[in-house]
Amino acid sequence: MAMEKKEISNFQVKYGRRTLYFGFVQTPNLLIQNKKALGLTTSELFLLQYLMSYGSAHEIADWVYPSLKEMSKMTGLSTGTIHAAKDGLVNKGFIEILKKENPYGTNYYNLFPIREKLEHIATRKIEQQFVNKKMNQKKYDELMGDTSTKVAKKFFETNEDV
Repeated sequence: MAMEKKEISNFQVKYGRRTLYFGFVQTPNLLIQNKKALGLTTSELFLLQYLMSYGSAHEIADWVYPSLKEMSKMTGLSTGTIHAAKDGLVNKGFIEILKKENPYGTNYYNLFPIREKLEHIATRKIEQQFVNKKMNQKKYDELMGDTSTKVAKKFFETNEDV
């Protein structure tokens, strides 16, 4: 009798099968590593991660719709803190809100603006690595695609560090 080989993921080894069953939120390292540069408070980052996990759990790419009551219950933050963090994320351009236009009677939160902010940071870091010879041309071209010339020109004109 041949034994069937089971695939075990690194997540399963690290956290266990039962934990893995409930899923994980994928938070870009750039978001966490650049929290201060992005002007995010700890509550804003935490709420953003919760919204990202909500979308992941509900298989929605960019628009999520948890209620304030649910966000408060799940995060342990007061509704006042949730309101302040939500308003901060909107004012800083990390999320957009579509007011109660869904069957659940809650707001939709668009998470797509996060991507634009992170892509800007990533682009600047890639440019800096390339200029400082910490990245080869092949990797640079792979990451930058056809935007590389335009971005490189802007980098050299502004000469700002990331």
